[in-house]
Amino acid sequence: MRRHHVIPLDHPIPATTEPPSSLPATKPETQPSESPELGAGEIIGWRVWKLRNGLLHSVIIPYTWRPGVFERSSCQKGGGYYNYNPGYHAFRHQEQAEREAPMLAFSSLAAIGSVALWGEVVEHQYGWRSEYAAVRSIIKITGDIIFWSKQRLLLDLRETYGCAVVTEI
Repeated sequence: MRRHHVIPLDHPIPATTEPPSSLPATKPETQPSESPELGAGEIIGWRVWKLRNGLLHSVIIPYTWRPGVFERSSCQKGGGYYNYNPGYHAFRHQEQAEREAPMLAFSSLAAIGSVALWGEVVEHQYGWRSEYAAVRSIIKITGDIIFWSKQRLLLDLRETYGCAVVTEI
């Protein structure tokens, strides 16, 4: 497991919103032996989200990805389950997100897309966990609904989250 500290070059996609004005150089609990590697730009990863009420929701924890909002991940003591965000997780490869979607979303509708990751980023075997993240693209809807409904939902989500239509990354 490697740690990275990634500083956005300008700001992550979507370009209509601004990232946090200041990012810490390192977190205070970082030990000297674990000092993060520095990088500029964003790391692009792939996610699976559940769909509910026209918004993207994390599949593991009760977290709603609000359009245009960049929240810092945190584990606040005493906040309970609904105040818990240990970081933004993303797979390294699109194919892995697509392969894991049915298992992660169970019988729910799900979306697959890419995210820009920055801040303190921990690299794991299959991807990353980051301090900050932004929805970059939404490429596919999975689940048991008709094709035209999937297409309409895909267009609506892209508009809601300010995503460009991405055919290749």
